[in-house]
Amino acid sequence: MRFAQRVFFPVVLSFVLPILIAMPPVMAAPYFENEWEKAFMTGDLNTIQGWQEEKGTLNLEWRNSTPGSAFGWAAQSGNVALVRYLKGLGWFEKCRDTAHTTGCYPLHSAVIGGIDPPINVNLAMLEYLLAEGFEVNGRNNLGQTPLYKAVQFNSRLEVIRYLCARGADETIVGSGSSALSVAHRPKGIALTALGARKGANAEAVLHYLESGQCRKERGNTGPFMSSSNLDQEMALFRSGRTASVEALLKQGSNYTRYTMVEALYETISSNNLELLKFLKIRGWLAECRKFEFCVPLHVAAQENVDSGIYDIFLAEGFNIEAFIMNIGTPFLAAANKGHLKAVRILCERGADTKARLPGSVDFVTQVENWETDMAGWGDEGGFNKEEYDQLVATHKRQEKIATYLKSGQCKKK
Repeated sequence: MRFAQRVFFPVVLSFVLPILIAMPPVMAAPYFENEWEKAFMTGDLNTIQGWQEEKGTLNLEWRNSTPGSAFGWAAQSGNVALVRYLKGLGWFEKCRDTAHTTGCYPLHSAVIGGIDPPINVNLAMLEYLLAEGFEVNGRNNLGQTPLYKAVQFNSRLEVIRYLCARGADETIVGSGSSALSVAHRPKGIALTALGARKGANAEAVLHYLESGQCRKERGNTGPFMSSSNLDQEMALFRSGRTASVEALLKQGSNYTRYTMVEALYETISSNNLELLKFLKIRGWLAECRKFEFCVPLHVAAQENVDSGIYDIFLAEGFNIEAFIMNIGTPFLAAANKGHLKAVRILCERGADTKARLPGSVDFVTQVENWETDMAGWGDEGGFNKEEYDQLVATHKRQEKIATYLKSGQCKKK
């Protein structure tokens, strides 16, 4: 996501970064440098055909070389019809002829997916590119294979399985390491359900490659959509359907630690205290305490749930002042997202409202300095309109929280 890659000046980092991290999903929308990039990355065949008809030709342009080329963007979009159209314009030949100078490796781009934020890989695109002669073990200018790129970007396990079934070799070395060696155990905090899913996928890919399953699965014709059942199961937790979850777990669903945390976070999001009590009886909250990446109070604060959800975790021994880098405490997670209800609940339970990130100021001072700090960025701070409007909307909610804190109403019950 290009937006997250921007360089923030120190003068405003302390107040902007926590807000951006806490932003609602609208902030996760891709940021495009120009209309050319947007059309290819979103697979907008109609717009691209319009350019061709208007100009009579589409030059093979390379701009801002991530993920490498317009052709790579088209492959990553998953729109097979667009790539077929580009083939008809002679782009396949141009791609192969200029690969080492332009970084045109469409199969390497097509396997790059993601879970948080969600980027789905279209297996039909991989099938098409392989049929067109792009090699499953072909190397880019860094010596990396498509499997290496898929593992590096933590693409879903079904993508890894698909490539292995088509003959991918996990031991080929590029950039000093192979797909097998670049596979890793997840690190850091899982702050959302998708973050937990990301960790679960990384663990599953690591186990798959280390156990030799990649070679054993060569020639397998599928199906490879291993995540579909899990999506349906997580939907039950997210909907707060206690009876359905009870029936599911009685069937013996065996969740990994990250998948258990994902289900627990979805339950928090459902705001269903009854379901959460059921999971407590099954020992899930006690298990969560064993995992340093499991932070249910921060999730509750960001989801703006009812007080009973906090109380069950506090009674289990979770720390109301637990601190996460770049996020802070549950109080800061709620305040930076503009959730007055969550701030009130945390106040009543003794949360420290003077908590701050290292090198930063307390929340009230942060809000009071907002206009001055933003002015240092110039016209709309360099953000696009959607980003800037979201920042303004969040700031207005934060002002209400600051007023509440200054009024002296924030007291422990």
